[in-house]
Amino acid sequence: MGDWRPDRRSIQDLTAPALALGYGQPVSVPPLHLKAADEAGRTLMKASGLSFFHGRRN
Repeated sequence: MGDWRPDRRSIQDLTAPALALGYGQPVSVPPLHLKAADEAGRTLMKASGLSFFHGRRN
């Protein structure tokens, strides 16, 4: 069995979208290799859409 290491790139790719969401900016996340990171990215995009829908954007 090989070494298990988290896919740092997938996790790091969530930083900018998370900050954008915090600033009320549009969020776009490409598909990510790590399943958990990909799910988190899709959730960030969904949350961004909800913020826009509810008028919480700057």
